[in-house]
Amino acid sequence: MAYTKVAKTADIQPGTIKGFVVEGKKIAVANVNGQFYTIEDSCPHQKQPLSQGMMMGNTVMCLFHGYRVDLTTGESLNTANEYVKTYPVKVEGDDILVDV
Repeated sequence: MAYTKVAKTADIQPGTIKGFVVEGKKIAVANVNGQFYTIEDSCPHQKQPLSQGMMMGNTVMCLFHGYRVDLTTGESLNTANEYVKTYPVKVEGDDILVDV
């Protein structure tokens, strides 16, 4: 696994989500009560950026059409058997690292 630093832990406060481009891939990093999760930054409905969505607990709702995605699994809560890709994430010191 090759992890890339994307942010500092202080950059993504609890209850927030931010978008990044890592190795040409659009990803979103979310802070759920101090635990970080990384998903593909693309809504399964019409590919709008989930990083612009609204977080509610461990889900993010796409602001464009209301689709909800579980940040811990990538599972769409609107459509059965539909997922966004998740990526391994770890924290070293105050750095957030992602393996895309």
